[in-house]
Amino acid sequence: LRETSGGTSYQIARLVFWSSLREAQRMWEVLLWVFTLGVIGVIAFLVKKFSPPPDEPGAPPRVETLIPLIGPAIAFGKDPIGTLKWARDKYGTVFRLNLLLFDATFLLSDACEGGGDDDVNFQRYFNAKETQLNFAQGVEKFMRPIFSIPDQSLLPKEQLDACHGSLRNGLSAKYMPFYAANAAQIAEETFNEWCSRGSFDLGAALSDLVASINVRNFIGKRAHAKYCKEFAECMLSLEQNGTSPTALMLPWLPLPAITKCKKARSTLAGILKDEIHHRQSPKEEHEDDFIQQLVEKMNQLENKEFPMGLALDTMIAVFFGAHHNTANTLTWLIALLHENKRSQRDAYNRAMDEQKQVLADIGSKFSEEIYAKLDSLKYLEQCMQEVSRLYFTVMLPPRKVVEPFRVETVTIPSGSYLCISPIVAHTDGNIFPDSTHFFPARFDPKHGKNPYGMAYVQFGYGRHRCTGEKYALTIVKTLMSLLLCNFTVELASNGGKVPEPVFRKPIGTAVPATPILVRLSPKTTPQ
Repeated sequence: LRETSGGTSYQIARLVFWSSLREAQRMWEVLLWVFTLGVIGVIAFLVKKFSPPPDEPGAPPRVETLIPLIGPAIAFGKDPIGTLKWARDKYGTVFRLNLLLFDATFLLSDACEGGGDDDVNFQRYFNAKETQLNFAQGVEKFMRPIFSIPDQSLLPKEQLDACHGSLRNGLSAKYMPFYAANAAQIAEETFNEWCSRGSFDLGAALSDLVASINVRNFIGKRAHAKYCKEFAECMLSLEQNGTSPTALMLPWLPLPAITKCKKARSTLAGILKDEIHHRQSPKEEHEDDFIQQLVEKMNQLENKEFPMGLALDTMIAVFFGAHHNTANTLTWLIALLHENKRSQRDAYNRAMDEQKQVLADIGSKFSEEIYAKLDSLKYLEQCMQEVSRLYFTVMLPPRKVVEPFRVETVTIPSGSYLCISPIVAHTDGNIFPDSTHFFPARFDPKHGKNPYGMAYVQFGYGRHRCTGEKYALTIVKTLMSLLLCNFTVELASNGGKVPEPVFRKPIGTAVPATPILVRLSPKTTPQ
């Protein structure tokens, strides 16, 4: 340019270049300021949303750490049991803990002071009226990303009554022989397949098995054959993503976890719709099972439009209750009974003696007569109780305080979320001597029906006691009896020792810190 036009064009080009560069710099500065202000705005919003409300006179003391606002949540996330015990020792049995997801008020067992039935705190919690502590509103806080209908209280009462009626009836004693027979058939085929695997992850395998059994029992034989794997995968996706911290904190944002939940719900809705339409056909005979009860109850409603969303949420709730805790209880129970320790060998021998006395060989010979004998397996039930004591949930789903709730010397204000922690009481040496040891005999009936009162929480108490208690006991007893009588289990990892538990989520049975690898082989002579 300098040679052809004496530098004029060159100067113009240079001026244009530097002018464009300065304009780009100003644009980037503006964008940077916009981004910075956006970040500040988001932080301010989150601080405002998750900051605890101001303390009211007489309210429970608030847990404080060196790190303001997020410190208690960080400590709880790293060591939930240790944090709750530390807070109890420092603040008493009633205190507030900001978990970011919500400002939780914890009500811990006071049985260590009075013992057993004198646990006044838990008695007041479980026996409170719905106008004091609202169960549904508390659960909704934790399950919002999972259910298709966030607030079921807005639904017509007749729909809710029909749903709850089918739930109670479908999980009643009437259907347990049917469910147990299905479980035994699927489990026997699965156990035989496990024998050819070599070593495998017991927890993952039992999760798949329990999911398969639940699909068969709750949505029927046809759906089990057609959709079993797909249905189980969607339920597992809801379980993993719907209870993740990001999904619970920000359920309105299109985060990956929320997107996966919506996709899983959509798939489950399609499967359920297909099965319900099939059940509504008068041309075919259908099994009298759980989903049939649901369809018949819903068809009796005056409004003939079938409430598909409510039916889907009912199924999701049933699967949630019947899968995670059942599968993990079985994992710990099988591992503990086959661990190479003297106390565990004694427990295994007692369990086997009971099997020989009550049952000979179940498997394909399972019948209603054999189901009736499952109730006589009292020592096996003690083993289940001890597993629940050692590994049950850090906290139960919170209950929303509807009106000020007086506990001890403090008043919990309305709008609070009240939680209890079973595992803190379960691992308290003042209540359960040698609390870290697996000792099923502590639940021997000779000590009384429930020697620890409400300090021991397995299926809850009061008006919201777990509806699926009988189903869970039936499935665990059926699978354990089939396994003990017909198969040998060998722990193939960690030197034959059971790993430590990890509470990855505040609600639900603990999982092993490392996978429990086992090898399964058939017994030459079933016992």
